[in-house]
Amino acid sequence: MVAARTELSPEENAELRAAFEDAVAQHSARDKEELLQILCDRLTDEASAALKGICQEPAVLGAAELARLCGHLDFVAARGIQCLDPLPLEVRVEGTKAYVLAPPSCCLVGEVGGTSLLWVHDEAWAAQRFVTGGADFGLCGQRLGLSKFVTCTKSPPCTKGAALDLLGLRGYAAFDKPGKLHLVCAEGETIQALAQPMVPLLYMWAESGDASEATRWVPASHFQEGTVPGYTSGLVAELVMRTFQVPAATSEELASKGVRCIVLDDSTIAE
Repeated sequence: MVAARTELSPEENAELRAAFEDAVAQHSARDKEELLQILCDRLTDEASAALKGICQEPAVLGAAELARLCGHLDFVAARGIQCLDPLPLEVRVEGTKAYVLAPPSCCLVGEVGGTSLLWVHDEAWAAQRFVTGGADFGLCGQRLGLSKFVTCTKSPPCTKGAALDLLGLRGYAAFDKPGKLHLVCAEGETIQALAQPMVPLLYMWAESGDASEATRWVPASHFQEGTVPGYTSGLVAELVMRTFQVPAATSEELASKGVRCIVLDDSTIAE
């Protein structure tokens, strides 16, 4: 078992990024059908069927995206990372968003058991889910069952500044402002089983309409810009979990089950 690699140094990223781009380039001249065959030969039957499905018109993925997937398989193999064989990639199409996801153990990120999953909410959403109770109490994410990007870390931040840096929220007016930051921290084996965290290899947006009406799918803006799959531009591990709900009556009970809402302001340090 390879321990989680939740952060990269700029030097590591530069070297890894160059190697990843080289691996993708090896497949850039192949056509869509050839790329799809290469992938399906290495995937589970379920993953193969799902991948073929989103390559039909209106196609979510084109040759460039399939080359990226092929390149990633070669990239991790060259680093001695043992992928599951066959590989259970997961395809999700949720309205105008689509994801191709891989198990963390089959990626540079590695095993994420024992890490913490982090995200933020505004004050009203945080209160409904982690403080005041109600139908949404204990809801981790936005809509039950749908995908949610989260930061993966071995050491949750204890100051507002550190949280803004780790989650890449500097410059975002909704969070990088005077006042409180509501940071959600979810951890433990039970939570990991509920969250089912996966590494996003591809993240696509439909330019218009819903998934059934979209005329063109494009890579999401700034997704993994300047880095390798599994990391943000801030060089921190980024996963996609399924939104889940933890049954609890109080914040204390919720915390005992592995989910805390940590309120950080401009001066305090979380305990």
